[in-house]
Amino acid sequence: MHKKILFLIGHFGIGGKERQLVEMILGLPTNRFESFLFMKSSVDYFENAIDGRILEIKNLNVDKFKISHIIHLWRFINRIDPHIVFSLSKTTSHFAFFIKILSHKKYRLINASI
Repeated sequence: MHKKILFLIGHFGIGGKERQLVEMILGLPTNRFESFLFMKSSVDYFENAIDGRILEIKNLNVDKFKISHIIHLWRFINRIDPHIVFSLSKTTSHFAFFIKILSHKKYRLINASI
């Protein structure tokens, strides 16, 4: 059985947390893990590096998160039903926490925001 991991990040640009995220994704064995990515916005700099390692990317293409974006994340989580949610953003960590509590989902939430 593959474990599903959902990675959450605000802006997937050119920086340290983005580089860490790419290294984590590239380091996961594809025969054991399925990776998904949810983000607020991005530039194409790192996306090519993880091409083929991510099953699905949800990009909101917005400048700032709004409280209404929690619905997009809720739908994404319900559809993919992840075992682990790994967040590199304070906002997405809060969103994922509220979704976990309100929907009684059983995923492990890892908050790696700085």
